[in-house]
Amino acid sequence: MSAIENLYQAIRQQISHNEHGLAEQIKALVDTYQAREAERERVIATFQDEEGDVLDSDLPAYDETVDDYGHAGREDLVELLGKLTALLPA
Repeated sequence: MSAIENLYQAIRQQISHNEHGLAEQIKALVDTYQAREAERERVIATFQDEEGDVLDSDLPAYDETVDDYGHAGREDLVELLGKLTALLPA
């Protein structure tokens, strides 16, 4: 194998390694934020009965929770986009 071929092979291996590392980082980020959203959905569901209705007496707490979690979800989205953007090549 010539020096050029060796260099080409080394570059391909480095790119493949970098792509694998990047994919792992992205997967870890997505898993983290999906878990956060699943937990929010789980808590919201505790206010609902089997038919998805919320008791009138629970509506104020439910509304506050949904509002708070809506804000938290938007904050998570901004944070996630920032982290994903940081992974992009300059």
